[in-house]
Amino acid sequence: MKKSRKLALAGSVLVPVMMFGGEASAAVCAINAHVIQRTIELEGKVVAQITLSENLLILEEKRQREMLLAALKVVTKQESGSGQQTSMVVRKSAEAAANVNNQQRQAYAIADAKERYGTTGYNACDLQTKGQTFYAANQSMASKAQAVSSGTYFKPGDFASPRSWSQFATGNKSFDGESLFHGGDAAKDYINLVVGPPVEDVGQGAERNVFMLDKNRRDVRRSVSKEVMASIAAEYDPAGPRVALEELTKHWTGDDGGEKWAAAMADKPLRAALLDAVRIEAANIAVMAYQAKGSARTELALSSYALARINQIVQGGSTLPVVVSNRPDQRAAAQ
Repeated sequence: MKKSRKLALAGSVLVPVMMFGGEASAAVCAINAHVIQRTIELEGKVVAQITLSENLLILEEKRQREMLLAALKVVTKQESGSGQQTSMVVRKSAEAAANVNNQQRQAYAIADAKERYGTTGYNACDLQTKGQTFYAANQSMASKAQAVSSGTYFKPGDFASPRSWSQFATGNKSFDGESLFHGGDAAKDYINLVVGPPVEDVGQGAERNVFMLDKNRRDVRRSVSKEVMASIAAEYDPAGPRVALEELTKHWTGDDGGEKWAAAMADKPLRAALLDAVRIEAANIAVMAYQAKGSARTELALSSYALARINQIVQGGSTLPVVVSNRPDQRAAAQ
């Protein structure tokens, strides 16, 4: 209240002075010096108060502006963080969905591969072993037959004493044609006995020529017989191709006509059955090829037999029929 009065008093004194210039100087001069001094002090205080208030207003404005800017920064940062979180959530969700989809596809692919390739047929590894055994036995058959053939006392074109063969033939061994279809040493002994002894060289001149003609003709027939029988012995050897081929073909049929194979393949995928079908067909082709090979050997034996019979007839010998066969069951049926 006092300050307002002072301001009013100062205004009443200053306004006439400012409005009337020189005319008011006499009035001013008539005022007491202490009043003027107080007025001046009051004016300074008023100006100072106004300046202070202005400064305080400016400071308050700056403070509020800074608070607004800080709030705006916080809001902006929150919006940015929220946007980043949203983007992160969307990206992670997409990655998770992609991973799930990829894992699902891989799981389906693995399941399909197990279904398709988990079974490769009925005892495929065992079948492969049997096939390799048959192949190795078939490859070694020629060398085995050659070993049996070269082990006889008789050698085509050679001369030797029959004494060793005679001791062998009159020994304590038993000779059975059935042994030819079992291979081994018994088959070798049988071939040695059937082929006969070697012969010694005799005479000179015309007599020897007649002897050589007869010997060569006999050597041809004996050598063919020896080779055919050696081939049969090598084929039916316990480690020969005939046994291996029978084991190969029995892989599917077994001893029950194929019931075990059918039961084992009932719940297997189609691919496994198709693989077995291809293998069975390959085995059938191998059997047919092997039968063709046996037929060629039979034809050779029959041709040699026919030539021998014709030669025997021409020379006036016996014409009794002789059965020629490769298999013991065929020979039994012929008898």
